[in-house]
Amino acid sequence: MLDNKTLRLSLLLVGTGALAACGGSSGSDPAPVAGTPAPAPAPAPAPVAETITITGFVTDMPIANATVEITVDGQTFTAPNPTGTDGSYTVDIESTDPEALVLCEAFDPNGPVRFTALLNNFAGLQGSAGDDGVAEDLNITNLTTAQFLLAQEEAADGSIDDIEELQDLAQQIDPQAMLEVAAAIKVVVDSVQGITLPDGFEDVQELAQAIIDEATSFIEDIETLSPGILDEAIGEVVTDGFATGVFTEAEVPGAYVDDAEGDIAVFFADGTGYFAETEEFQTDFGTLEEEQIVEQITWTVTSGGQLEIVFVETQDIDTVTLLNEAGGVLTLYSNEFEADSGEQDISTFTVVRYGFDADGFDAATVPGSYREVESDEEDDMEFKVFLADGSGYDIDVETGVQDDFFTWSVNDDNELELTDDGIADSDDDVGDDGREVVTLLEGSTADTLLILSMEMELEGDAVIGLEAFAVSYTEEIFTGPEADMANTLQLEGKSYAFFDGDERGIVTFGTDGVFSEIIQDFDDQDGPEFEEGEGEWFIDADGAIFLTFVEDNGEIDNDQATVVSGLGEATMTVSVVDDDGVVDEFSLTQVVAFTEEEVVGMWQLNADGATSEDIVDFAADGSGTYSENGQLEDTFEWGVDANGILVIALDDGTQEVFTDNFHKLADSTDDLLHVANVYRRDGELENDADDQTGPPEVIVEEFLTRLSDGT
Repeated sequence: MLDNKTLRLSLLLVGTGALAACGGSSGSDPAPVAGTPAPAPAPAPAPVAETITITGFVTDMPIANATVEITVDGQTFTAPNPTGTDGSYTVDIESTDPEALVLCEAFDPNGPVRFTALLNNFAGLQGSAGDDGVAEDLNITNLTTAQFLLAQEEAADGSIDDIEELQDLAQQIDPQAMLEVAAAIKVVVDSVQGITLPDGFEDVQELAQAIIDEATSFIEDIETLSPGILDEAIGEVVTDGFATGVFTEAEVPGAYVDDAEGDIAVFFADGTGYFAETEEFQTDFGTLEEEQIVEQITWTVTSGGQLEIVFVETQDIDTVTLLNEAGGVLTLYSNEFEADSGEQDISTFTVVRYGFDADGFDAATVPGSYREVESDEEDDMEFKVFLADGSGYDIDVETGVQDDFFTWSVNDDNELELTDDGIADSDDDVGDDGREVVTLLEGSTADTLLILSMEMELEGDAVIGLEAFAVSYTEEIFTGPEADMANTLQLEGKSYAFFDGDERGIVTFGTDGVFSEIIQDFDDQDGPEFEEGEGEWFIDADGAIFLTFVEDNGEIDNDQATVVSGLGEATMTVSVVDDDGVVDEFSLTQVVAFTEEEVVGMWQLNADGATSEDIVDFAADGSGTYSENGQLEDTFEWGVDANGILVIALDDGTQEVFTDNFHKLADSTDDLLHVANVYRRDGELENDADDQTGPPEVIVEEFLTRLSDGT
């Protein structure tokens, strides 16, 4: 707040409890006292199945007599009746897991139709259901089918496992490709110009997958037969109203974030709003810098359910069609009319929508310390502190320096207003005299707030800057150096790998106080063991890390490690006292994110210190090959997941998915990758020993030497 930063709020839409208050307390629960084992958590209650009713339509044009099946948490529920003449269906579903994704499928036993929709998880559908427990308008269409197949193609391991991954993948999809695949489906289903399903395909979904895989020339063939047929079909998909969604005046208000372009649009309930885009400009010194341009807009919803936006200054008109929505991620089709030139500009793009929180801010609960969840390195120790008397300041918890003093209040609209108080600070000879209005967004929790920040003119109501981001919150008022908090901020959100004799592993210090580990011990007295588990962690002012685990038998296991050097750095040394009182030191190397660009190319693979002639070739299209001594051994698909892990999916002839999961270590270079490779089958740790009776190798240290860059 009162800072000019753009952050990836889109990653925080769901599961914001996993972005807790940076080691601070949550709600009324006290933070653990350093050195004191955490109390045993209460036993989890037995899961109770919840039931909701789903209704919607199966459409390209309306598809009658189709069978609808809904799969959630491994259970499949079939609609009791085929779809009606208008394509309508109704089905009751239940689940004990609110996070389980809901997969909707529809097929016509007597025709080429097979459609799929993966739009939300069970909790999301519960939230959208009315008081009668009915979630409406879960439509299964050519567009949802194209979106599902393209998202699945983007998934690093070929599967979509949770709502966070669905949201991330939905933003990676090329909307134009989605339209083209949907249009190809429409050509077949509607038998446009007599075109039917080509031989060799069971249904249109199989054809669509082949189009995505570039395994068919169907689009080229129909364009040769009838030039322009695909564009005409795209126009029908967008305008005929069967497959697209509709905007409603009640649902439009909120903030819409286009993370790819850095644009933000805000729509208020009174039909006004703002649009902000980031533009580059050249300074007098020849350097390129960015600035945000904010324009005032008005909006209405047309009778056809399109969003019509008028830019007040230029009178340009943008008519926006909702192509699809998946987990709050909207894929949009824009037709902008430029008033001056009379030209039209067609574009497709993806945004994440955040509605306004109905309650807003309460002045009684504002006091406390706040920190942006994704601060840059220069500000990662800074908190903004709000005092009960309506004043506040920024503080660096490492040095205790207070700066950027301000006053605050909550206005009649339950918005938080901040004003710089004009006091000169260490980096500003005079006060900034800035004013900011902060609106609370839906999805906020007690300790993580999603907010819209509007920078205002000091006098007047003109908005001159827009940002949407997440902040963590603790009731604690920071007034000086906070060594334990500074230590927490140094370590949280980071993962480390270690290879030390008979022990190896990957450990993660989560931002929510959750500690996760994958550990393999070849010297366990009961034989080689490997495990994957979670616990809780915190670190005190002296660098002592306290870990608490609940064993399978319910017993509490408390462990402790001490940071010797390099807290939060690329290489960190910790000491651990074992059960016999022996002090052991481990050197840990930080895990950092891969990018797909750096992976492409040919690499020589050496595992656990052994030199080999094994060659791995990563193609830019996500395919790859593995060769031993010049002989092709395997083909695979690869991708980088949302956590920056390089996932290689191998086909071993079964229905299961076997993956190599390369965690890149911080000492890697452009031409020499140092990785910790974790073997998994269907997401679970996998023994990859050639001799299954031998030591279970689930974590392997590997080095890849670049042979070519793929060009």
